[in-house]
Amino acid sequence: MAVLMMNLACALEIDINIKESFVKGEEISFEYTISSESDIEIEYTAYVLCEDAPQALLEKKSVNISPDIPYNELYTDFTVTEDISPQICKAGVTVSEPISVTEEKTFEITTNPQVDLIVSLSNKVFVKGENIEINYFSNNNPAIQAELTYPSGRKEQITLPATIKAEETGNYELRVEASEEGYDSVISMEQFGVIEEKAVVQDVSVCNGDGICDSGENSNNCPQDCEKTALSWQLLIILLVIGILLVVVVYLILKKRK
Repeated sequence: MAVLMMNLACALEIDINIKESFVKGEEISFEYTISSESDIEIEYTAYVLCEDAPQALLEKKSVNISPDIPYNELYTDFTVTEDISPQICKAGVTVSEPISVTEEKTFEITTNPQVDLIVSLSNKVFVKGENIEINYFSNNNPAIQAELTYPSGRKEQITLPATIKAEETGNYELRVEASEEGYDSVISMEQFGVIEEKAVVQDVSVCNGDGICDSGENSNNCPQDCEKTALSWQLLIILLVIGILLVVVVYLILKKRK
C-alpha cells in the first residue's frame, strides 16, 4: 500500500504560475496545473497565505485527471489596498486525497506609504472682502498642486501657503494633491463659503411678541407682551393682611387703656 501511495505521489505533478510581485490595486491571482501519469480522482485546495492581509475561506474541490489531459485552473484572491503592508506571501495548491501533495511558491506585495497631508483654512465661512488664508502641513516634503474652484465655476491654480480675498459669494472648492517619490499620492478636498455680511443671530426666548402675556412671559423677559405693574396682586394681599393686623393691634391697645 505504501508503495502504491508513493507511486501515485510521483505520478502527480502540480505547477504554479504566479507573478513575482503585486502592487496596490492589483488582484492576487495565479494559474496552476495538475497533471498525472494515470487516471485519478483527487481532492485539492488552492490558497494564498499572507500574514497581514485578508484570509479567504478555503474551498476544497474534486476533479478527475487523465494522463493526457492536465487540469488547468485560475485562482483569484484579494485585491491589494493601501492598508496592506509590504510582505512576502505564499501561493499554494494542496492535494489531500487520495494522497497528500503540496506545491507552494512565494511572491511579494509591494505597497508605498501614503504622503502625510493636512490642509488648513483660517475659517469655513467668510464675509465678502475678508482674507482667506490657506495652508498645509506635512511630515514629508511633498510636491503640492492646489486648484481653487470659485462659485462662478472659474478654476485657478494657487501656490500654498496662500492668502486670497473673498470676492465672490457662494461655495468654493479647494483640491490639494501631494506627491513624493516613494510614497502614494494623496488628494485632499476642502469646501468653504463666502457670504455678503455676517448673520444677526437673535436670541430665542419664551417671548413670542403676540401682544398677549402668555404663560412663562412676564414684564422682565417679555415687556412687549406683559405690562409692568406697580404692584402685583400677591403683594396687595400681603399688604392688606398686614394692614388688618395693625388695625387690630391698635384697637386692642386703645381698649386696654380705657
